[in-house]
Amino acid sequence: MNLIKLAAYFLAIIFLLAMPRPASAGFVEDMAKCGAIKDKQQQQDCYKSAGKPAGVCRQFVELQPVAVVAKELGRTEEWVVANHKVNLWAKTSANGKKPKVGELLPGSRALLLETSTQDYKVKSPLDGSIGWVNQIQVKGISSLEDRTFRPCNLSSAK
Repeated sequence: MNLIKLAAYFLAIIFLLAMPRPASAGFVEDMAKCGAIKDKQQQQDCYKSAGKPAGVCRQFVELQPVAVVAKELGRTEEWVVANHKVNLWAKTSANGKKPKVGELLPGSRALLLETSTQDYKVKSPLDGSIGWVNQIQVKGISSLEDRTFRPCNLSSAK
């Protein structure tokens, strides 16, 4: 009797291992992030790398969340999402900022390219523009994989 149970258990394990597996959580997360990208070329590149091994560790600035911006502006979060964008400038604050060269969305992340005393030079995921954003607009800086946006220390431990 025990031999029959053991054989059944063994066959059940083989059956489970042979079954197709659902998409990994990382793949699903990657696909959701790709869908939020408005630039078509960046979106296609994102879809191509979804679920693949992580890329290069890079620094990203994370802008203040929608809730914080809404509170500062005295508006609802819905209004901020629908109407508010953070400007990217051609020059640092110390050098007069203007002209405007691009935009970021509140709560979004942007690739960090350079820093100054008061500002960060970033590449916008919204439109691919490169410009300066003041540190007051930034919640923090994170080291993330450039394809998966997972923290570098977690992805590299695999």
